[in-house]
Amino acid sequence: AFPDFELMSLDGTSVSSKDIEGKIVLFNFWFTSCRPCIQEMPELNELVEEFKDSGIVFIAPTFND
Repeated sequence: AFPDFELMSLDGTSVSSKDIEGKIVLFNFWFTSCRPCIQEMPELNELVEEFKDSGIVFIAPTFND
């Protein structure tokens, strides 16, 4: 089981482990100063767009403000 969590989205919406329970979730942990992380963002955004109607949840948390 995935540990309980609560994150804040860019638009201020709260997302918790209870919100995604039973769903397929892709987590991408990244850091704003990580060059490979930044380089992969366009491809990840394409995946989000491609699978937006599939029910897959994409979450990309960072520890930066």
